[in-house]
Amino acid sequence: MGGMIFVLLLAILIIVLVTPALRARFGRTPPPPPADGVQDPHEVVVRRLDDHRARKSTARDEPSDS
Repeated sequence: MGGMIFVLLLAILIIVLVTPALRARFGRTPPPPPADGVQDPHEVVVRRLDDHRARKSTARDEPSDS
């Protein structure tokens, strides 16, 4: 029973240590810098949401012509 607890704790430790590295490598990329240097934070959030929706949308989301 002690060996199983040790293996479980070791697995949790590895997951905790590897997760930030995976996020840094495969996580979202930072937004491009604004052209004018200053941008409203609200506009940044709206643009990210629009980009996310554009990536998620599929043909079935669009209304049909009939």
